[in-house]
Amino acid sequence: MWEEAVHGNGDAAAQARSDLEKIATFAEFKHPGAELDFERDFYPAIMHALFKSESWIAVVMITDLLARKYRFNVPGVSATSNWTRRMQRSISQLRSSPKERGRMKLIRDLLEKSGRT
Repeated sequence: MWEEAVHGNGDAAAQARSDLEKIATFAEFKHPGAELDFERDFYPAIMHALFKSESWIAVVMITDLLARKYRFNVPGVSATSNWTRRMQRSISQLRSSPKERGRMKLIRDLLEKSGRT
């Protein structure tokens, strides 16, 4: 959705931008003024908003947890590609990545801060 909203054209890109605006509103996201970066700016804000919400449970898809920009499913579209994507790396490969460890530290810190641990 992110790539489509930022770089796309047409109806799908307009819908992606609308969806991201709704997510940004939910997260009380304030644009930093500089070039917007998904992982640096948007991702921490939406994860923080999700974990601090008053819901009983917070469910995060693996693509969101790993800050992937691709989709498993395109809602409202009957396509053979829906729900067919698989993880490209094993858990041990993810654990060995400094970037993934940093992301999981962020998630762990947000969970602790929100009292969801």
